[in-house]
Amino acid sequence: SQCLWRDKDPYGSGGRAGKVHRNGGIGDEGTKSFLELQSFYEDHLYLQVLPFWLKHGVDREYGGVFTFLGDDGTRHSTDKVIWSQGRMLWVYSALHNELDDNSLWLELARQTADFLLDHGRNGSGAWRFRLNQQGEEIEGPQSIYADAFAITGLTEYARDTGDARAIEAARETFHRTSPRSEERRVGKECRSR
Repeated sequence: SQCLWRDKDPYGSGGRAGKVHRNGGIGDEGTKSFLELQSFYEDHLYLQVLPFWLKHGVDREYGGVFTFLGDDGTRHSTDKVIWSQGRMLWVYSALHNELDDNSLWLELARQTADFLLDHGRNGSGAWRFRLNQQGEEIEGPQSIYADAFAITGLTEYARDTGDARAIEAARETFHRTSPRSEERRVGKECRSR
């Protein structure tokens, strides 16, 4: 894709708010300014990443996103991992909240939140690990990462919508998992003494 470099400098830095080497390293030769990098990543997001996920990742039948995709968009499975649902809920919600007021992002966030809230937790409120396309459990709870990404996605979604179910699920998950996090932290401190 052709990058559209910015003429304006919203940060007042003269376009030199830090130089990064074109291959990702730091150096003097072949550097890009912060604004050039910002433009590059915005173009990459809007011209490559989001179109890929819109074309291949959105489950328009049952909601949520497909998570087992090849680089070419080939779907290797219709199973859905919960932490990926939480991540994409955050992405769609943050896009709508912070970058692009397009109603498409809000609608995709709603569909993903509904799938997550309707199918993601078991009877005790623990987030399952893996579901089939329809939302039936394949693998039960096993990772605090599922809880963490559910909290972040639901919180960003609720920030945009005020959705009471999302707020309550995020709060319940935090209260259920925070003692586990504290036990691990305290346990590490005790072992390190």
